[in-house]
Amino acid sequence: MASLLDGSMHYENILGNLEVHFQQPVNARPGHVRQAYHGLYSWLVELVYHLLWYRHVHNEAFIGRSPRYLEDIAGLAQQNAPLWIFSLNHDLVIECLAARYGIRLDCGFSGTGTLPLRDSAGNKIGELPISTVPVERLEKAGFDFRNLNESGINLIKIHGALDVFTARDSLDLVKLAPVGDGVGGVLGSLRAANEQLLFAAPGYGSGKVKAIN
Repeated sequence: MASLLDGSMHYENILGNLEVHFQQPVNARPGHVRQAYHGLYSWLVELVYHLLWYRHVHNEAFIGRSPRYLEDIAGLAQQNAPLWIFSLNHDLVIECLAARYGIRLDCGFSGTGTLPLRDSAGNKIGELPISTVPVERLEKAGFDFRNLNESGINLIKIHGALDVFTARDSLDLVKLAPVGDGVGGVLGSLRAANEQLLFAAPGYGSGKVKAIN
């Protein structure tokens, strides 16, 4: 496909182009062709996610040192009630900044819960904390920000993030919650979700099915 060879297009441009193709009506494009575009789209989403995920979880020491370059944002967060940040990025830089300096962070996910973490045999070995917001609420009223008069950061990831997923057949939007303090807690939840949030399936390929991509 031409867009894959176009050096001027970044990955979001390419994914958007593919999405247009597989959403074409049946009378404009045969079903098997639309399915092929959807398959390529899904594969690229998976590839991009893992590239970004790898850069996060395998560079914890570097990311832990990086917030010092963003100390001014931390200062603004302490002076505003709150500081609103709108980000187009998928990374967890702001989340790590808030964790590093102990700044209150609200992403509009007011519900709480846990997901089961399992080993390769399917045995439950722990729980992963999450925050949630119903998609129905999101569509009707937006995110559920509770801290509108407190110092800290209210963060909106316009294009989603590495730690945000849909659940319950897309009825809920889920955001991973830190599993500990500091930058390590933010990256630890991202690592656990990708390595231990799975289901054992002996008859399926690797013997396990991932819960996210």
